[in-house]
Amino acid sequence: MKLSHLLLPLTLIFLLTAGGCQLGDSQSDSSDLQEPARSIQIDGEAYLPLTDALKGTAVSGRLEEGVLYLSESGLEAILHPGEAYLYRRGYITAVLPAPFVLRDGEGYLPKSFCQAFLGDGTLFDNLLFFRDEVSAAFRVPDSEQGQKLLAALELPRSMGIETRNLDIGRVFTEQPLSEYPKALAAELGEMGFANPQDYTYSEYVVLTEARTVEEAGLSSSFLRNEALSEEDPAAWTVRDYKDWQEADRLAKVEDGLTPEEKAFLAEKSIRLEDLRYLQKTFYNAYMRRSDDELRSVIEKAYQMKLSFVVDNSAF
Repeated sequence: MKLSHLLLPLTLIFLLTAGGCQLGDSQSDSSDLQEPARSIQIDGEAYLPLTDALKGTAVSGRLEEGVLYLSESGLEAILHPGEAYLYRRGYITAVLPAPFVLRDGEGYLPKSFCQAFLGDGTLFDNLLFFRDEVSAAFRVPDSEQGQKLLAALELPRSMGIETRNLDIGRVFTEQPLSEYPKALAAELGEMGFANPQDYTYSEYVVLTEARTVEEAGLSSSFLRNEALSEEDPAAWTVRDYKDWQEADRLAKVEDGLTPEEKAFLAEKSIRLEDLRYLQKTFYNAYMRRSDDELRSVIEKAYQMKLSFVVDNSAF
């Protein structure tokens, strides 16, 4: 099954070897090469001991009464034995491909989780962040946590705009489903979750997108896409499918541009992802607008996203 960056968006570079994953430092010489990680099979899934999984990363781990606490630069995530959920502040923020396992006092992480979540050696690349954490990063951007968090959240910007362009999908929404249309809670209830109205909106997104396309009843629409007609809906998560749909949408937008439009966007350094803001405001006349007008529209879109996730006191 494919792994999503949102659902399993933590990081560590694993070099595949015959014995499993070998963890190493790209700046080390041959005398410093690490031993291959010890991979074991548990219920048909490859697992790594905690010490091997975290070796060479910026992440520290501690076990307290069987609960695993992963931490880095002041941020913490929690795994409970026998569960496939990654928690932050008591909320479900990611779904693992297999549960965290505790055996004889030693913790084991699914190898697939390590490869997807610890790929670059940091938790920040895949965690969901809370609004107060983002605001704190804006207030103290030079702190270790602030630098890592903003680097993880920031998207490329068009036209040299100074306002940060944030990936607001990585910011956790704590509002309960009781404040949203009842259909969302009903969907979680159908998935077997008790008191679904008490889950947050972000938990709803994490849990529903962790399902396979087949489990979500989307196989028919999935297979109608010619590029996916040979794919297995049971091997794709809903998150995978949504990511593909967005990439496909952008590809079609680009294909629909004239050579003149492509040259214009390249000359002005306007990202394809930001073109929709210009089209919404100027329709197809954006090429006749001044740089200041174009920049103002895109910057307002960036500022709007910031207003959703950052307290005014952070500015």
